[in-house]
Amino acid sequence: MLAKNLNRSSGSVIWAPILALAGVFLATLVLFLIFWALAPFQGDVASAVRSKSAFLQVSSQLKDFRGKDLGAYGGQSRYIVPLDSIPPRVQKAFIAAEDDGFWGHSGISLRGLSRAFVANIKRDKFAQGGSTITQQLVRQLLLPRQKTINRKFREIILAVVLELQMSKQEILSLWLNSVYLGNNSWGVEAAARNYFGKDASRLNIAEAAVLAGLPQAPTLYAPHLRPNLARKRQLYVLNRMKKLGWLRDGAYNTAKRQKWNIALNKRSVEDQTPWVTETARVELWRRLEQKNIPGSGLIINTTINKDWQLDLQRLVSTYLGDLNKRGLEAAYWL
Repeated sequence: MLAKNLNRSSGSVIWAPILALAGVFLATLVLFLIFWALAPFQGDVASAVRSKSAFLQVSSQLKDFRGKDLGAYGGQSRYIVPLDSIPPRVQKAFIAAEDDGFWGHSGISLRGLSRAFVANIKRDKFAQGGSTITQQLVRQLLLPRQKTINRKFREIILAVVLELQMSKQEILSLWLNSVYLGNNSWGVEAAARNYFGKDASRLNIAEAAVLAGLPQAPTLYAPHLRPNLARKRQLYVLNRMKKLGWLRDGAYNTAKRQKWNIALNKRSVEDQTPWVTETARVELWRRLEQKNIPGSGLIINTTINKDWQLDLQRLVSTYLGDLNKRGLEAAYWL
């Protein structure tokens, strides 16, 4: 009996320092990873995110004298709007699709990471990331695009730190204004205009669900390219909203039946008044010494009356059409 107790005591004595060393090693490793992830940003992840976001290209908008849209300049279609301009139904659609635990987690979702880990093991490659909205924002603004284990570790650490330094509302606002949704649309406002020809504030639940299904695969679920797949993805988002209690039965059934009309085939705002937009662009370049007008987010007010301008353009088009019928070159008269 005494011998057995001695053996147990000696075993405990042997394992104790080993466990202590393992604990020290693990703690050192964690501290090293944190330092490695934060070093490029001097620990201030929130400032780095805000700085990168501020330098995103935002379309400059041209307005008539009443504030109506005449056109926009910018290689990337992006419009920054405050979070309260994006209705709760639209916010909930995106959160339901991408990160239903957004308001409760601290930057990462252990459930999402576990699910992604199992999926990657089955595929024998690093395919899924299980990223929260916070992780997506960090990855989009601060990290390279290549899918690597190193990037994933850094993404997780930066997301946790960002949640300590920035409010949930600001994180959500930055993400909704920068997430890529296909068709050269960066952010919800640009996507609402480019797909449905309206502001995000006017989107109904059915349309919001279509857009909310895009972040995972913007081309695959593009409503103008693959309407059937877009419809399946939309139903997934609506079902998630209903399951989370964010959509009542009546609203759910209405949204399922509601048809959504893509406005891609209609003439865009940029094309409606091409002479005005081009003249204004040349004048702005002259006055501002050719600075980055397209992506600087300017609001450019003019004395133009949009309705009169469109009427005049129709008259000119009709007149030029008559000239062409007579065999005269329209360009000569311009």
